[in-house]
Amino acid sequence: MGREWSLEDALAGDPGLSRAACPAGYARCWTDSNGCFALSRGGRSAPDQLGAELLNFGAFMGFMGVNIAAFVRYFVRSEKKTHSGFWSPVAGFIFCLCIWLSLRTPAKIIGAAWLATGFLYGAWKTNWYRKRIEFAETSND
Repeated sequence: MGREWSLEDALAGDPGLSRAACPAGYARCWTDSNGCFALSRGGRSAPDQLGAELLNFGAFMGFMGVNIAAFVRYFVRSEKKTHSGFWSPVAGFIFCLCIWLSLRTPAKIIGAAWLATGFLYGAWKTNWYRKRIEFAETSND
C-alpha cells in the first residue's frame, strides 16, 4: 500500500524493516488505540461506549467541516451553480449532524471542552489570532 510500500514501513515503525513485519505495525496501532480506550475507562482495559463516542465526536466534526468546505468550493465560489454542488454537501452535512447529535451528552460535553481547549490554545499561540500559526519544520531526507 502506498508508493514503494511507504505506508507499511511507517506502520512497522522502522523504514528498514521488510514488508513481512507489517503485522507487527498493525498490532502496535491496535494496541495504542485500545490504550486510548482504556484511559477513558479509568485504566480498565475493556473499550467502552464513551471512548468510542469521543472518537466519533471528533470524526464527525471533521466530516461536517469537509462538507462545509465542499459546499463553499462547489456551490458558493463556483461560477456554475449545480444541484449536485448544493445537495451533495448539504445532505452529507445533515447526515453527519444527525449522527453527531445522537451522541450521548457526556461525550458532547467532554468533546466540546476538548474543542474549546484547542481553540484557546491556538489563540494563545497566535497572540489571539493576530499572527500566523507556526508549524514545526520537517526534513525531506
